[in-house]
Amino acid sequence: MDKIRQSLWLTASLAAFAYFCFSFLKTDIQYTLDANALATSIDTVITELTVYQFDETGKLTHHLYTPELQHTPKNDTHNLKSPHVKLIQPNQASWQIDANHAQAIHGGTEMTFHGNVLVHQDEKGNTLNTEELTYYRNEKLATSKTKVLFKQPGSTVQSKGMRAYLDKKYIQLYGDSTLPAENPERLAHYWTQPAVDKPVMHAWAEIIHYYAKRHRIELIGHARVEQGDNSLVAPTIFYDTLKQHVIAKNKGKIRTVIIFHPEKQT
Repeated sequence: MDKIRQSLWLTASLAAFAYFCFSFLKTDIQYTLDANALATSIDTVITELTVYQFDETGKLTHHLYTPELQHTPKNDTHNLKSPHVKLIQPNQASWQIDANHAQAIHGGTEMTFHGNVLVHQDEKGNTLNTEELTYYRNEKLATSKTKVLFKQPGSTVQSKGMRAYLDKKYIQLYGDSTLPAENPERLAHYWTQPAVDKPVMHAWAEIIHYYAKRHRIELIGHARVEQGDNSLVAPTIFYDTLKQHVIAKNKGKIRTVIIFHPEKQT
């Protein structure tokens, strides 16, 4: 009798367990994602991507390559690994941008490069190094708020931030206004050696405007120029890189100070 009861109990238990499993399998399990999760989730991955962009006349204006691109819907964002961008300009040497990675938003009209950013113009020997740079494709404008080192044959500029209008060959470089006045890195710094037999000329200012087409450099705000024992201090200083002429401009009652040591005649 006990064996019969045990058998019936076991059979009932197995039947109940089977029913539970069957009911569980029939249950619809639904996973829902909110709109933000969907918008920020990767929906596309492309490898070995090359993109060419042309203007309305059919001329090539931009070339982009990346070994991997990931897309998320929010702000139409593209994340690129090791991007290489080339800006083609008529009758001018091309600018190229390389970095560890980049993020492009709004369909690529705004792209921010991160890590070992190098902007270079190989035909002219111009290079710009920084850690972060944002490029606005339609304006052909590059900006940075990090340390910048801009070099061209014979001269160098070091600054905290910059705005480079690549198609106009015009660059604004800034000092770091957050630093105390006695810190030399508060001012942007330009230096060049006009000739092999001349000492290096150093120039400092809160803002340095560099006009490559006009061979002109403008030093604005606490401007100072030094070459050997000679120096010039003024609110604004203009320097002609071709003629090697220096012009000082006063502002209000702020005085211009010139210290000049004539070369000794032998």
